[in-house]
Amino acid sequence: MGREKKYTTEAQLRKAIERYWNSISYERPVVVSTPTGEVDENGNIKYKTRMLLVDETGAVSHDGTGRPLTERVFLREPSVSGLCLALGISKQTWSSYKADEALGRACEAFLLRLEDHLVDKLDGNKVKTVQGVVFNLKNNFAWRDKVDVVQTNMGSTMEDYLERMDREGKGQEF
Repeated sequence: MGREKKYTTEAQLRKAIERYWNSISYERPVVVSTPTGEVDENGNIKYKTRMLLVDETGAVSHDGTGRPLTERVFLREPSVSGLCLALGISKQTWSSYKADEALGRACEAFLLRLEDHLVDKLDGNKVKTVQGVVFNLKNNFAWRDKVDVVQTNMGSTMEDYLERMDREGKGQEF
């Protein structure tokens, strides 16, 4: 008989996963600098910084009202192994949670959030090289390179092929 599950409800697991995300990251307001149209005494363009705001739909507010737009900053990269360590479970237990009807939705939500984070990192401005991110997506999220194979028929039989080669002057005598 196996050990009793550490997390028995979806709500418990979701709460623990959220604690993990919050332990490795934080939210900060998005601040942008825009030129004022003025220059300083050295001829440098003056900038005004402002916090971006969003309306109730999540769209950037242009009327100066709304709540601050935030971005998540990671102190450490999220991973399944990091989550398992934080939850105090093995990767085998994580696999059983994914297969469990009651806990599977929380696991799937975490994996989607992790994949979204990785996809966001494909922007070259966020990492020096995306090779590791691509490797992770291919090996853990079933991403693959698209390969187009174009096949042309040389003829339906070997005789057709040899006839065509003869017509094109490419036939060989044996």
